[in-house]
This record gives sequence, C-alpha cells and structure tokens, in this order.
Amino acid sequence: MNSPTAYAPAVAAPAGAPVEPEPAHVEARWSLATRVLFRFAFAYFGLYVLPFPIDLLHWPGSDYVIPPVRWYMEAGHKVVPWFGKHVLHLASDITVFPNGSGDTTYNWVSTLMGLIAAAAIALIWTALDRKRLQYTRLHGWFQILVRMWLGSVLVSYGAFKLFPSQFPPPYLARYFERYGDSSPMGILWTLMGASQGYSFFSGAVETLAGVLLFVPATALLGALIGAAAMLNVFALNMGFDVPVKLYSFHLMMAGIMIAAPDLPRLCNFLMRGRAIEPRADAPLVSRRWARRTLLGAQLVIGAYLLALLLFSSHRQSRMIAEFGRKTPNYGAWAVDEFMLDGVARPPLTTDPERWQNFIVQGPTGAVIVPMNGTLDRCQAKLDEAHNAIEITSSQPKWSAKLTYRREGDKLTFEGTRDGKPVKIALHRIDPQWLLKTRGFHWVNEFPFNR
Repeated sequence: MNSPTAYAPAVAAPAGAPVEPEPAHVEARWSLATRVLFRFAFAYFGLYVLPFPIDLLHWPGSDYVIPPVRWYMEAGHKVVPWFGKHVLHLASDITVFPNGSGDTTYNWVSTLMGLIAAAAIALIWTALDRKRLQYTRLHGWFQILVRMWLGSVLVSYGAFKLFPSQFPPPYLARYFERYGDSSPMGILWTLMGASQGYSFFSGAVETLAGVLLFVPATALLGALIGAAAMLNVFALNMGFDVPVKLYSFHLMMAGIMIAAPDLPRLCNFLMRGRAIEPRADAPLVSRRWARRTLLGAQLVIGAYLLALLLFSSHRQSRMIAEFGRKTPNYGAWAVDEFMLDGVARPPLTTDPERWQNFIVQGPTGAVIVPMNGTLDRCQAKLDEAHNAIEITSSQPKWSAKLTYRREGDKLTFEGTRDGKPVKIALHRIDPQWLLKTRGFHWVNEFPFNR
C-alpha cells in the first residue's frame, strides 16, 4: 500500500523575521488499486475481528459471556449453516461449531462469506465514493483497531506458553504410547511440552510482539515480529496438521497489513542501502489534548489486555496442574494378574480385554494399556475416602466400579466391569524414559540422536 501521508518540508525562519504560518499538511493521493485494496481490507478485517473488542469486557476469571457477544455467536450459528445448506448446497448440514478446531466446515464457510461480503462492500463503496483520493484518517483508525486486536491475540498466544498451559509437559501416559500411534499434532505437542525452554522462548517472542503493538511508536516492530512469529506458527500448523491453519494465516496477514505502509521504506533501506526519512503520520485528531488522550487510551487498553490475558493464562495453567495432581495411586502400574468373570486371562497380545498397564495421571484421568498396546483413555471418578474408583471407557465402551487395596508398591482392584466380576493385581513401575532423563548438555562429544 502506498504511504498514506506526506508533509511539506519545514524551513526555520531567521531571527527577527516574521513568523510564517506552519505549512499545511499535504495529503498524498492514493492510486486506484490502493484505494480499492484498502476498502476490501477494511471491510474484511473489520468483519473478521468481530466481536472484538467487546468480547474482552468481562471480569478477570469470569466465563460469563456478555449479551452482545452471545447474540453475535447465536446469529452466526444460524446464518452460516443456512448459507452452507441453501447457497453452497453442502452434502451435509453444518452441526459442528467453533471449538478447539479452527478449521471446521463452519470456519471455512464463514471465511468464504466474509470474502464475499468484503468484495461486495468494496465494490459498492468504490461506486459511491469515486471522488475521494485517500483515506488517511480512516486508515489510521483502522490500524488502531487491528493493532489492538492482533496485540491481544499475540499476548494471549504468548502468555499461554509463558505459563505452561498450551504445551504442558507430556502426561505420564504419553510415554507408554507407541510412537507410530501418535498423530502429527500429538508429536508437535509432545515436542513443545518436552522442551519447556523453547516453549517459553516462543511465548516470550509472541508476548513481546503483542506488547509492542499496543504502543504506537513501536507498532511497526511489533507487526514485523508478530508476522514472522505467525508465519512460523502457520508453517507448523500446515506441517503437523494442526487445525488452526485459517486463524494463524489471518494473524500473519494482519501483521503484514499493519506493516504494509512502511514496507517500501524498509525495502529501500535493507535491500538498496538508501537513506530513508522518518515516517510522518497525519494526526488523527487535531487538538493536542485529544492526541494525548488517544495515546493514553491505547496504552491503558493495552495494559488492561496484558493483565487480563496473563491472569487468564495463569489461571488455566493452575487448572491443568490440578488435572495432573498426584493422587495416592499416581503413577504407572504393571498388571500381574487379570481375572474377568472368574476366568484368569494370561498376558496374550491377542487378548484385547486384558490389561497390560494401568496409568493414573490425575484425579479424573486414567489410561489403560491393553495387551495390543493401544492406549484407552478413560474417565475416572476417585473416592479416596472409600478406596473406590469408577472407570468409564468410551472406546471400547465399558464401565467398571472397583474398590482398591494398596500395600506398598502392590495394588489390587476388585469389583465389576459391565456387571461381570473382575479382580486385578498390579505392581508399581518406574521406567526411566530417555526423553525425561537425557537432560541438557553444553558439551556433546558426539551427537546423541536416538
């Protein structure tokens, strides 16, 4: 995009000479392509960031969704499926709404709707506003909106890595999973979680970019760092099939869009070695007190978003820590004896019902490793007062109500599984996995790559 501002040069008056009025600001004319592109970008990203910023208006720690945001979400849940069914004629109705995956059919259809709406708005806008030669002030206000939105997202991304909630250390059951049974996304999550130092570093880069975007004077640097960070995230999402491809791509493009007016100047300096003049921005408001108020408002909002998102990420990290809280039976257990419906089941790899290992990794989670080695992640309700546990498996579906007796490193379960009596004898094990024990070394005489 062409630089939206330019100033006439100022010349100092000689001593004693009458003071000349300050030269008027000269608005640079934008090319037709620039004007059309701005109208499209304004419409598309203006729609995309909704319902920001009102979606952040809540008390820290509260999950309450204010009515305007809830109405906006409910409207989307009606309009997008209708568009998919009656306009796109999709083979099946849209029933899955935004969740942990940002690449659902809903998201793709919503993105297509945004592109169509932005193109229509830009076309109508161009037809009705043919005489305007630039949008300097509107561009400035638009930059503030996108900067604050992108800054809040980057701080959120970063904060959830500074406090290890997005990539916590691998859970105990992950070490028992066969490498080939991991999904590409699971491998990435294990990689990031196993290296808390790298995860913290990437979070610090994203947080830094977000904070820089909150401050007008450092926004360009924040946009460049943020765009580079999101390019890396987008590449990881593409390479490891992480379902946040659409979102990370938009974040990268938002950073590029913020930096776009300065890219020609940066290219002249970095690629051609030419001296460049400082950028001269046209003030969005004319009075000095109004400019100071606008700057203060951006800094206050940025500080609020930073505090809110850091608090939220810390709160979530504590919730994750609670999920992994060590109960009395925490750890990995090997099954010595397994009796189901009065029949002893030998440890045969052809028996899908016999357990090989039982893993307790929190108050509500239990993982069973059958003889075939495929992990069965279960829900567990622990009643420590009565030494009882209720285990529910979703695939294959079964439930068991058991009491347990523990003597040192020995554990015994007795009860019923789907109405059939079951008795299981186990002993605690403590494998020394290389992923946990290898550690970090400054000096490596030879590569240790296993």
